[in-house]
Amino acid sequence: MIPARTLERYCLALAVGSLGMLNILCAWLAHHPVRVRLLSRVLPHAVLHATWVLTTLAGTGLVLLAWGLARGKRRAWQLAAGLLVLAAAAHLLKGRHHDVAALDLTALVVLLARRRTFRATSDPPALKQALAAAAAWTGAIYLYALLGLYLMDRYFHVSLSLTLAASAALRLLVGSLPAAANPPTLHAAWFLDSLLLLEVSGVATVFLLLFRPVAYRWVVEPAARQRTRAILRRHGRSAIAHLTLLPDKAYYFAPSGAAFLAYRLVGNVAVVLGDPVGPPEEMEAAIKGFAEICSHNDWQPVFYQVLPDYLEIYSRLGFKHLKIGEEAVMDLSDFDLAGSRWKTVRQAVNRALRRGYRTRLILPPVDDATMAALKEVSDEWLRHRKGGEKMFSLGWFEPDYLRQTPVMVVEDERGKIQAFANIIPTYQLGQGTIDLMRRRTDADNGVMELLFVALARYFRAQGHRAFNLGLAPLAGLRSDQGPLAERTLALVFDRFNYFYRFQGLKRFKEKFHPRWEPRYLVYPGTLALPKAGLAVVRANAGGSLRAYFKRPGFTTRGRD
Repeated sequence: MIPARTLERYCLALAVGSLGMLNILCAWLAHHPVRVRLLSRVLPHAVLHATWVLTTLAGTGLVLLAWGLARGKRRAWQLAAGLLVLAAAAHLLKGRHHDVAALDLTALVVLLARRRTFRATSDPPALKQALAAAAAWTGAIYLYALLGLYLMDRYFHVSLSLTLAASAALRLLVGSLPAAANPPTLHAAWFLDSLLLLEVSGVATVFLLLFRPVAYRWVVEPAARQRTRAILRRHGRSAIAHLTLLPDKAYYFAPSGAAFLAYRLVGNVAVVLGDPVGPPEEMEAAIKGFAEICSHNDWQPVFYQVLPDYLEIYSRLGFKHLKIGEEAVMDLSDFDLAGSRWKTVRQAVNRALRRGYRTRLILPPVDDATMAALKEVSDEWLRHRKGGEKMFSLGWFEPDYLRQTPVMVVEDERGKIQAFANIIPTYQLGQGTIDLMRRRTDADNGVMELLFVALARYFRAQGHRAFNLGLAPLAGLRSDQGPLAERTLALVFDRFNYFYRFQGLKRFKEKFHPRWEPRYLVYPGTLALPKAGLAVVRANAGGSLRAYFKRPGFTTRGRD
């Protein structure tokens, strides 16, 4: 269901856009050649042309502004109010279409009465860019008008010098050139129509610049990162909590300052990684506060890999949720490779051991020689992956990041690293987990099983109750029940495994007999779901940020 305030904006936007179209039609119908001859007996040609230009441009502006009004833009509301006054004045000036003028004024009254509905701001630098674009378009259109009048004066049945053409072009733009109201030839009419088309294009360009969402400039102060670390140490309780510290995230802090959420802006979609981090009693305030900031900035909030714990809060605040997969959590309390239950894993591990493979834990800081060997494995793994390096909900191979984490490696009989995984903290969760997990393409079967068994034993020795194996995307969805979106994702899991190998990932994790915990995507509403899904894909793909993070001198330590 669409929220009441959003539905109200959509209705007002539709009404204003329809009025814009009506104004354009009235402008063209009112200046039909037959009607022009009748009106010219009462009004001067200059007034006729001026009202035609004003009505056409005002109507075009209202049509374009409908998009901004639907998004709750304050600037769109201000400009729409001004254009409604202008359109009504143009109709009254020419003494025709009093009914349309009344509709314009009625819409103006409604907009003024509902002004609090339009609170979304636009990107501040966009205003300067819009003004610069307006100046550039005005200059270009004036030059076009000047040259056109000078070179095509014979089609207007006049003789113009360059000076006279310059003066006539200025008068033409402000609607006071009599010849413009009734062009004497087809060429003259074509020129005037092309000029109007340029004016409309210029207005559209300026409007698009005016209403761009507020852009985040990717500057996170050191104090903000220190606050997030302190909150994570006290309240971090998910396998992806540590990834909020990576520098592709921006932060929002709850009003109390006791909780935060980490997000990345993709277009005008703010993709949040997981739930807010903080005391349970702060969750609703953090989610609500972030939603208000997003509304103010013309962003759509989306929460990715959300736990089931706070779904009730999201629903109460008007959000919808969609199951996107399950996390595999392996119980370590009675972990042992003995028995028929572990036969497949035990055989794979023993086979790897017989071939000379061994595991080794490398504690931070990782030395340069080892880092070079890890990079060789990672580069080989990436060459055989579709889409390259991922980001946002995963770390990426960055030496300064890996250097600070323990790394479990599998080496062959010659001591050459064949596979590795880096270990990241889970703070208060009580589970061990990993981030990057990579292997050589020619590594023997059993190498990854050996790596995971070594990790499980390490985590148990560290006192962890469980080993979180990470998310299995689209796992646990059924194509025969549930919401349409979930059934569609289940179909993707069943039929399009080739593109991502979802099923293979799930089958590998099932070898370790985990319990499966659901994870969700939380989004504003049904209409926003396609855009939300695409934003999550783009966030995880890295996109244009990849170039940002490869700048000379950049490290994942940020500004700390």
